Amino acid sequence: MATVNGVAITLAEGEVEYDNNGVKMLPLRTVAETLGFKVEWVNESQSIIVSNGAFSATIRIGTVEGGINKMRLVLETAPILYSGSKTYVPASFFAELPA
Repeated sequence: MATVNGVAITLAEGEVEYDNNGVKMLPLRTVAETLGFKVEWVNESQSIIVSNGAFSATIRIGTVEGGINKMRLVLETAPILYSGSKTYVPASFFAELPA
């Protein structure tokens, strides 16, 4: 279990919260959907769109740069594919999402 923005998140079987060189990493889809966001994987660009109403964030596997509502976002560390299939992002990413 992880706590994000004051919300307790139950991780699915096989999901973990882990440290990546001092940066806490969490599974994107599980956390974002629990917080009420839609998550869309774009295979061609290896990117992910997290949205809710007028809010939209786009991040990409392997790069620290992304965007929120067409403004530049710089993450602590790049999102990764954990175990080859689950996108993990820095926990601090979720602080950028509206409550």
